[in-house]
Amino acid sequence: MPLDDLHQHPFDHIRMPSEPSLEGLRDWILKVSTYLDITPTELARAAEVAPSTINKFIADTTQTKGMTAKTLQKLIKAASKINSDKFSEAYAGRRTEEQLSDPTGYSVVNVRVGSALRAGSYKTSHLWPVRSQFFVSILLPNALHTGGGREESLKPHGLLGMVVADQHAEGTFPHGTVVICSRLFNHLEIGDYVVISRRDDTGNTELTIRNFVVSPKGDMWLSSRAEPVANRPPDIYAGRAPFEVKYTRHEKFTLSPPPEYVIEYIIISAIQPYNERFEELKFPD
Repeated sequence: MPLDDLHQHPFDHIRMPSEPSLEGLRDWILKVSTYLDITPTELARAAEVAPSTINKFIADTTQTKGMTAKTLQKLIKAASKINSDKFSEAYAGRRTEEQLSDPTGYSVVNVRVGSALRAGSYKTSHLWPVRSQFFVSILLPNALHTGGGREESLKPHGLLGMVVADQHAEGTFPHGTVVICSRLFNHLEIGDYVVISRRDDTGNTELTIRNFVVSPKGDMWLSSRAEPVANRPPDIYAGRAPFEVKYTRHEKFTLSPPPEYVIEYIIISAIQPYNERFEELKFPD
């Protein structure tokens, strides 16, 4: 099956066939080297086997003599260690300096999910107990991870995940969505989604998602975009846009919402469910 390798456990990719033929051994060395992103020569050196022994075995398909059991054991042991090390690096999201210097590249970061967004839920603290918190992995563009984009460098400790516990922003973020948020922003661009807090008379706060829009007349709004209109939370007027601004996607805006509202986070990513079973999930208060 063409997709069988996708379903395998990561450590099964280096498993040797139970009764390999000489051709099977050659295929195994080449397959393992490709999977580990190394050459057969590098595999041989890691196994403390003469590279010429391995390369000759691969190249000479006419020979009838295989490799010794000791050599095979060394290759398997070396391949297992390389696989374990590289898989651990991938899981941890580590990238080399060369990978991070690629402006079109990315890093993988683990983000703590520790709160929920629920309209109408006013609380003194929105932080979940530690037993309810969990982590998700996301892709983070190098321009954000190392700086050089529109923001300062976004390190993993500067990110927070929140679960949407109801419908937000006209279904853009359905129940069960995990939004990845950052506090490191100096301005907004049209179309950005933000998490805002609203304080009531008792000092408790509500957290909701709003979308930044600018009207044709130059009014800036934080819109809930929720339906139906009769039940829509109030849109928040955030001041007038600069007169000279052209209303394009990448213009930069500084907002001035009413004092009871605070822009807490900008949403940089979201993990969304595509199964109705997520609608039944109950998240911590």
